[in-house]
Amino acid sequence: MDTLRLRSSARHLATSRAVVVCGVFLVLLGPLLAGLLVAGRYSAWPELFLVATAAPGVGIAAAVFMLVVRLWRRSRPVLLIDDHVTLPATGIRFPLSRLNRVQLYTHGGVARMVLLPEHVIERVPSRAVDPYTVSFPAGANYLPNELLDLVGRRVSGVGVDKLGSL
Repeated sequence: MDTLRLRSSARHLATSRAVVVCGVFLVLLGPLLAGLLVAGRYSAWPELFLVATAAPGVGIAAAVFMLVVRLWRRSRPVLLIDDHVTLPATGIRFPLSRLNRVQLYTHGGVARMVLLPEHVIERVPSRAVDPYTVSFPAGANYLPNELLDLVGRRVSGVGVDKLGSL
């Protein structure tokens, strides 16, 4: 059985604001850095130009580092479903066969899915179900109803509640 991974899609990550900001930094600071390095080569004080290249060099390094961190965080899955249901953010993990109810709702414009095992009797809007709740990331690789259908195919007899907007 292949693993269902809910995460931001690669297309969404590639067109995110972080990529655009990093690109702008590279386009603006790259030529400045190159110009300072070339000018320092023919200068009487090359050490001064070397010190001047530190600012755009640090700016480029910071932009690339922040892009890598941002993409790494956004590309991590928020839900894994194989023979177990795993919610990495809360550390919840239980066998897929114990999945009893799935609730789908929207709160504040964000789609959320609650995956409840047999032993949890509380339902949304109770705060007790928060550890079992997954918020769909921006640009998710699965739409909420699509993921709901895939879970329904894997687990026969699972209860489904489509609650709408809360």
